[in-house]
Amino acid sequence: MRDGTLRATTYVEATDHCAEKGTTARMLGKAPAEKGVLFRCE
Repeated sequence: MRDGTLRATTYVEATDHCAEKGTTARMLGKAPAEKGVLFRCE
């Protein structure tokens, strides 16, 4: 997705993804069609 926005199935998956990179997940809301969440690692 654009501007560094990523999509994950769950909030936990998003948090784990960013933790692996040593960053924190910033939740941006639900993904289109209610398929997961949008987030950005900061």
